[in-house]
This record gives sequence, structure tokens and C-alpha cells, in this order.
Amino acid sequence: LVRAAFHNHQTYLANRMTLDVQSSSPEAAEAFFVNKLPFPVRCPRNLGDQGIRLIGARLCHLKQVPVAYLLYHVDSRSISVFLLDADDLGRFRQAAALDPQDSPRGYRLGQSGVVTVRSAHGIVCAVGEVPQAALERIVVSYASGST
Repeated sequence: LVRAAFHNHQTYLANRMTLDVQSSSPEAAEAFFVNKLPFPVRCPRNLGDQGIRLIGARLCHLKQVPVAYLLYHVDSRSISVFLLDADDLGRFRQAAALDPQDSPRGYRLGQSGVVTVRSAHGIVCAVGEVPQAALERIVVSYASGST
């Protein structure tokens, strides 16, 4: 999961993949994913207050698994957020090992940080060239369902 998310993030940075939704509206991003994924996508409403701005969203695939991809900016640096359904955890060894009571797990791949956490609905993974604390705020906001 960590490497797949990292590679997808790097591809976005290199190619500027198009976003299906270009909006800072969490409601617009949520509406886009209705009937596209087997789980509801709920975007936190409080991240903007922390200087974490939603840029847009797209449907993405990690290891042929459809996932929600949301792009955020912090100080003009991109953060990729991936939301995976609980039913797909078996496809990702690291994700399957996470317990809902675990704290976020952080990894470094080159200049990028990657943070993952288990939520009630699946896995939240954030990747970016930002301090780990920013990535943790994002994954915890998604996992806790804070809006």
C-alpha cells in the first residue's frame, strides 16, 4: 500500500493527472464518489482551518483496486489522500495488519512522508513532501469522521 500510494503520488506530481472534480468543496468531492465506490466518502470539513486546502478528487486504482483519491495543498505542496474500502484490505499486506485502535503509522520514502491509519470503513493513506504532523492530521480527520 505504502509503495503503491507513493508511486501514484509521484505520478501525479510528474504528470499532473487530471482531477475529475476540481473544487475545494468537500461536498462536491463526496458527491462525485457516490455510486463509484462501495463505501461512502466523507471529507473532513475542518482541514481548511488548519491550512490544509482541498484541491480536487478523482477515482484512482492501487493494484487494480478502485480507491478515492483526494488532492490537498499545504503551503503550495501537494498531499495525496487515498481511501480504501475495508473489503479490499487483503490486497495490501500492510493495510491488513492495521487495527482500528492503532495510531497512524508513518514511513519515509525519499523526500516523501506516507502515513496510514485504519478507520471504521477501511484505510486512509496520505502521501506528501510535508511534515509528518500534517499527514497525521489528515488521516486522523478522515478516520475519525470529523466533519
